[in-house]
Amino acid sequence: RAEETMKIRKTMIDYDNGLITLPSSITKARKTEYIDITPPVAKVLKQIQVHTNGKHKAYRFLDWLFPTTRINKKKLHEDYYIRSDQCRTKEIRGCWNDLNMEGAPKMLRKTFSSIAKIELGTTSKARALTGHEQDSTLDIHYDKTNRAKAREYAHQVAKLFNFDKVSNE
Repeated sequence: RAEETMKIRKTMIDYDNGLITLPSSITKARKTEYIDITPPVAKVLKQIQVHTNGKHKAYRFLDWLFPTTRINKKKLHEDYYIRSDQCRTKEIRGCWNDLNMEGAPKMLRKTFSSIAKIELGTTSKARALTGHEQDSTLDIHYDKTNRAKAREYAHQVAKLFNFDKVSNE
C-alpha cells in the first residue's frame, strides 16, 4: 500500500536476511508484515541508494526510505527533525516518477495480487504475499478476467456438455 510504503524507514530493511519488516504501527491491519527482498524490490532499493549517494547526498542522513524533496537543509543536524514526518514524502507519485517506474502506483498492488493468485493457483497462497486478511477480498475485488480468458474458460467448460440426442437403439 502506498500509505505504508511512504512510512518505510531504512532501519526496517534487513539486507542480510533479505527482509523488510513493516511494524504494526504503520500497517492498515495493525499487524507486523514482512516483505521479502526479491530481485525487483532489490532493484528499487539499489536505485534509491544510487540517488542518495549521488546528487541527493543530503538524504543519506534521513532514515526515511522515501524522503520529501522539501527538506530544510539547515535543520538536518537536528535529530528530532530528521526523524519527524516532516522529512518523509506524503505522496508516492514523485518517487515513482524519479525511479522511472511505469504505470500507476495503486495498480501495482492490484496487479501483483491478481498475478500472485494466478501463478500460485490458490487465493490462500496469494494472500500470504499480499497481506490481505480474507480470501474473499482477493476473490471479489482482484480477479478481473479479460475477455480472451473468459472465452477460453467458456470453451473449456462447454466441452463437458453434449446436447446431441441419444438414440434409443
